[in-house]
Amino acid sequence: MIRPHSPGPCVSSKPAGLRYWSCNIDDYRQQYESDKQWSARRQFIVKHIEEYEGNALDKLLALSMVWVNHVFMGCRMEMLLRHCHPI
Repeated sequence: MIRPHSPGPCVSSKPAGLRYWSCNIDDYRQQYESDKQWSARRQFIVKHIEEYEGNALDKLLALSMVWVNHVFMGCRMEMLLRHCHPI
C-alpha cells in the first residue's frame, strides 16, 4: 500500500475531481520526485480519479508512477516484465 510521506492530518481542500479523497493529494508526492515529475503525475491522478473511486486508490497511485517512469525515464513494459521475471 502506498502511504503519504507526510504524517500530518488529511486536508479537506482539494480539486473538484478529488471529492472522493479523504486526504490532500500532495501528501502522495514522493520525496525523490522533481517538481516537473510531480506536476505531471498529479495531473494524471486528477484526470483519472473518477475511474478509480473507493478502494482503488493504491492502483491509481501505482499506475501514475508507472506512467511517469514511462514518460520521463523511457521505461517500457517489456523492461519492467524482464526485471520482475527474468527469462
